[in-house]
Amino acid sequence: MRNGDRHPTRLTRSGEVLLHCGEVIQVNIAIGIKIAERTAFGIDAARIQPHHLNAMLGHYGVHHGQGTKGFLRRVGPVMEKLASWLVEKDFWAAKDYAWYRELVGEKPGRDLVGCDEFAQLLWQHAEAHPVHVPDDLPDDDYFDDQFTIRKVEPGTLYLDAFLEGGEDIEIALPKALTAKARAGWSVNLELARVRGKWRILGVGNVCP
Repeated sequence: MRNGDRHPTRLTRSGEVLLHCGEVIQVNIAIGIKIAERTAFGIDAARIQPHHLNAMLGHYGVHHGQGTKGFLRRVGPVMEKLASWLVEKDFWAAKDYAWYRELVGEKPGRDLVGCDEFAQLLWQHAEAHPVHVPDDLPDDDYFDDQFTIRKVEPGTLYLDAFLEGGEDIEIALPKALTAKARAGWSVNLELARVRGKWRILGVGNVCP
């Protein structure tokens, strides 16, 4: 993409906890959450907050997970086990669990596989329909950004740009492709407006 990655990974304190959550998923897929000590994988379990698990069920799991469907399918169930363990061991109070449930809903992680499939189909569509972008393309006709899918209609995606002042964008796509999209998902796209229509130049991750 023209402007590069605008969201570089920063190994902050929260980032370390998220990496820990990722290890919990990858190491404990088969055996479940079995942590006997206060310290799990070198990180104090008391540092794990509901928003960390929510991130694993969304952008962090997509960007930094293994990227396989098996992994994505297991993120939700394993985070549920981890949340229950944190309550059982008194690391979380009832209000913490209530916050977790408010963040993730009743079926956490259910959209991760769908997001991955939609991203793959969107990338394949962009590869199959290359766009010639003129050298004198105005800046207002180019975006390299993260967007929220505001609305989905058969054959059309309606996007809201994350950047302040970004305009609403409509993208015409095959109905079979828009059928895989869901309002509320976020998607990283490189777009150009050519002859009055927005076209996809590049596709990044799709997150619930």
